[in-house]
Amino acid sequence: MSDAKPRLYGYFKGDRSGRVRWLFDELGIDYDSEFVDFRNPAPEHVAVHPLVWSPTLVAQGRTQIESAAICLHWAETHRERVNLVPAETDATRGEFLQWLFFVSSSLDPLHLQYMWLKFGGDPAALEARKPGIVAMVQERCEVLETLLKSRPYLAGERFTVADIVAGTVLSWFQWDEFLPEAKYPALLAYTARLHARESVKRIGIFAD
Repeated sequence: MSDAKPRLYGYFKGDRSGRVRWLFDELGIDYDSEFVDFRNPAPEHVAVHPLVWSPTLVAQGRTQIESAAICLHWAETHRERVNLVPAETDATRGEFLQWLFFVSSSLDPLHLQYMWLKFGGDPAALEARKPGIVAMVQERCEVLETLLKSRPYLAGERFTVADIVAGTVLSWFQWDEFLPEAKYPALLAYTARLHARESVKRIGIFAD
């Protein structure tokens, strides 16, 4: 087994690689970081993973992609440092997994669609499709708004990896003005609570 530090590849500090940065800071895991030009990737970055996705993590001779999967795996295998994942016997585990996958499968793809439109160089396409994306985001976020009126975190009283994954994409939608405060006060209070964590302040993933 190699003793080399994990190496994290991303496009910039506050993209989806920020989830892994946030988790590693919470867990106290040391790692190396390298930024990738996704429009014109260097051959060595293509060699790491042909899709040149962010994040890509290389550790112990293995390559991992998908931010939620990376975070879940590392939190489960480093639970002795800080417990950010309910155990299999924990009554909250089912809900934890539900919200983790809800965010990664129902909100993340909408954000990716919007970003491709926003930076795709076709203003007409953006104008035509943005209202539909906003409507779908708001419909899904109403579910989270209702949930967060009765609890501080997605899985209940404890901060978990689900909050790392959710806190990032919800912050992005907030900045793009998809989530007006008058309609989503509990949700915006939730993101403010997450931004106040010391790990978030240290790594500055919401400062870009």
